[in-house]
Order: sequence, then C-alpha cells, then structure tokens
Amino acid sequence: MKENKLRQAIVMVGIVLMLMVPVYSQTVNSDITTAIEAEDYAKAEELLTQAIAGDPSYYINYHLLGKVYFDQAKFADAKTQFETALDKKKKHYESLMYLGRSQLKLDDLEGAEKSIKEGNKKAKKLKPQFANLEGLLLLAKEDYSAADIAFRNALAFSDISEEKILKDYETAPISPEDRAILIEQTIAMHRTMNAEYHTNLGDANFYQDIPSLAIIEYEKALEVDSGSTEVYYHWAEACLSMKDYGCAIEKLKLVLTKDSTHAPAWMRAGGIYYKAARSSRSRSERATRYTEAIGSYERYLELSNVTPDSSNVRVFFELAMAYSSINRFEDAISNFDKVFTIPVIPKDIYFYYGKALFWAKDYPKATENLLAHMNWVTEQDEDYKSKIKDAELFKLLGNSYFYRKPKEFYKAIKYYKMADEVKPDQKRIVQNIAVAYHSTKSYGQAIEYYDKRVALGIDSSSFRILRNAGYCALNIASGQGDED
Repeated sequence: MKENKLRQAIVMVGIVLMLMVPVYSQTVNSDITTAIEAEDYAKAEELLTQAIAGDPSYYINYHLLGKVYFDQAKFADAKTQFETALDKKKKHYESLMYLGRSQLKLDDLEGAEKSIKEGNKKAKKLKPQFANLEGLLLLAKEDYSAADIAFRNALAFSDISEEKILKDYETAPISPEDRAILIEQTIAMHRTMNAEYHTNLGDANFYQDIPSLAIIEYEKALEVDSGSTEVYYHWAEACLSMKDYGCAIEKLKLVLTKDSTHAPAWMRAGGIYYKAARSSRSRSERATRYTEAIGSYERYLELSNVTPDSSNVRVFFELAMAYSSINRFEDAISNFDKVFTIPVIPKDIYFYYGKALFWAKDYPKATENLLAHMNWVTEQDEDYKSKIKDAELFKLLGNSYFYRKPKEFYKAIKYYKMADEVKPDQKRIVQNIAVAYHSTKSYGQAIEYYDKRVALGIDSSSFRILRNAGYCALNIASGQGDED
C-alpha cells in the first residue's frame, strides 16, 4: 500500500539522518531497520530489546522501540521508551515530539503541553511537527480557532523546512545515489506530513461546525498524498455531520479497500458505521448499519487479538449495543460482560445490560442491573442527565418482575404504576396491572384497571380482558378475594 511505503520512507529518512551524525561505535542494526520497514513489529521489538540489553546507553534504540509501540497504539509503552531516550540524550527532540504525541493519545494534556512548549522553544528543526502538536493540543482543549492557526503554521513551517533540508543534502558528505534517495524520501515524507496537517486543519473546521470547509481541507490532503487513508475517516465523519450517509459509507468503503488487513482501520470503520446507524431514519437502514458496525468491529478483534481494556472499551460497548439493536441479545450480553471487566463505566450501561438480559429472559439479573442503573444515576452530580426515560425504565422493571417464574406481582405493580404515572394510558401496562391484581385476588382493583384498559380501546382479540373483568365481578359478588 502506498501509505505504508510513505511511512517506511519517513522511518528510513529518520534513520539515515541519525546515522549521518557521528556516533562512533553506536549504530542501528540493519536487521532492525529491515524489520521496521516491513512493519514486522514483533521482530523489531525483539531485536530492539536485545540491542538495548547489549548497549543500554544508545538512545536511538529506545526511540525506535517507542515508535514501534506507538505504531501499534501502545501509547503507555511508547511514552516510557521516549522518556528513556530523552534521559539518555536530552536534546533528541524527535523523541520529545513523539513523547508529546503519546501524551496526547493518553489524554495527558498537562504533560503534552509541557513537551510542546519545550519543543517550540528548542527544536528549531522540528517546527512543523511541534506546531501540529500544538494544534492537536488545542483541539483537545476545544479551542478550535486557535488550533486552526496552529495547523496553518505547521503547513507554512513544513514548506520552509523541506526547502532547507533539500538544500542541506547538496553539501552532505554522501554519494549521489544516496543523495537522490534521500531527496525522494524527504519529499514523500513532507507530503505525508502536509496531508496530516491539512486533515487536522479540516478537523478544526469540522469542530467549528463548518463541515463544508473541512471537506475542502480533506481534499487538499488527498491532493498532496493521494495514498493517504487517514483522511477518509475524517471525511466520513464530516459527511455524517451533514447527514450525507451515502457519502460517509462511500468513504469508508474506499479506506477499507485500501487497508483491508489493517486492524485500526476496521475499528474506526465500526465506530462510523455505528454513528450512521444511530442517525438512520428507517428501521431497515438502521439494521443494515448496525450489522456493518458489528462486522467491522469483529474484523478488528480478529486482526488485532486485543483483550478488553480502557483503550478499547468503546469497541466492546458499541458491539454490545449494536447486537442488542438487531435482537441478538446473547451476543450483546457477552460483550457487555467484557465491558464490565474494564474499570470504566460507560453512560447508562446498567440499563442497556439489564434490557438485553430481560429479552434473553434472565429476569432476576435484568432486575438487578436495572436497579443498579437507578442507584448509579443518583450517585452522579447534578449536571448529569441520563438518556433513559423513566417510563421505559419503570416499565422494564415491572416486566422483569411480572414475567419471571415465580412471578412477583406486587413488585411488578409498584413499577408499573410508576411508569403509568410518568406516561399514562399505556395499554400493556394497564392490562398487566389488572392481571397482577387479578392474580393476587385483589378483584376490586383488578376491575378498576380492566375498566381502564377497555376505555383505551379493545378489539376482537381482546376478549380475555372482558372475560377476566367479568370473572372478577363474580368473585366480588360471591364474597371472594380482596374487594379493595
């Protein structure tokens, strides 16, 4: 894939530039560079670990190991390696730049800001990269107009930097063949960098609710780097915000064609399909999008072989929600169970878990989680607003008591009445209250709710309601049961 070749070009330019600096006996093992070029991360990690054990003082190996981790989204491990590289060589500003990127990925905004300030002050040769990092930090802080300026600065600095590097190659003590290779790779590297900066600038416009301008920047990103796949995800998000679902799906299909075996591509596709499903207006389209979200997430899990943790909790939660939405409740429950192994509680998860358990007919456990949802909501601060409507919650709780075996009618009645108070005249609730009172021989109260149910409208299929009301009246007349 073209994007992989460009990524390799960046790696090779970095390594060659490192080797142009006198390091005496310290060099990068050629097997390491080969493994990195091939994106054989397991091999690269093994070789770099061995190299570090053999020479713990060589900062470059820590830096390269950090990049290996970073490319696999192992940001905590990457951060540790970049910090170690900087301990070995304080002025290795590429490690500082990647440290800042890792801190941003880990939502360590304070740490990232400190790294970025130092880079802006000292790393004169990496001005584009640190300007871009500053923009990403401002995006994270939701200062979108300032981020816009930072990304434009990154693009301007990139042009200046490329011109200077190419001029430096003219006097570098290297062969004409190596010079030609470096020039080609440097141009490719800056194209990739500029594509990222245009994409990020597009995001700044997107978050300012100007998706049309965002798309212009995404188009520019593809103009300078036609092999990029990253931009398609952002483009799909912009299309979604404009409710252009056809456009969003088209961009996703393009990126998955280009990156069919790249696990993160499937993870991001799953997220976008999931958003498209939640925004779909028709039931059939919604089911289709949820199915596509499931397929994408399952493909990601197959390719990545990850275990549930805080970095991928959204994958398992949205998988569970998608399965629930197409009535595959056992699969939903399995994924909810995985979410609960992670010390992160997604919003309203106890309700959605309880709902899936109810439809899977595990009524006692459904009740347990629905009550847990009520307790969890009361523990949140005053600004918290649950998306779950009380009427739906109370009805489901009533059902969980009404349909279990043995049935718990009095508890069912309690929650049904709470649901009826919030949203009156729900036919099924009124009917179930009548049946519950009838079953507990509270015939007078049963007749009251049977009459309410009749008043809401019945048809030929509702003859049991009239029959049961008559049966209650006969029992009252004969002095049986509780008339109150």
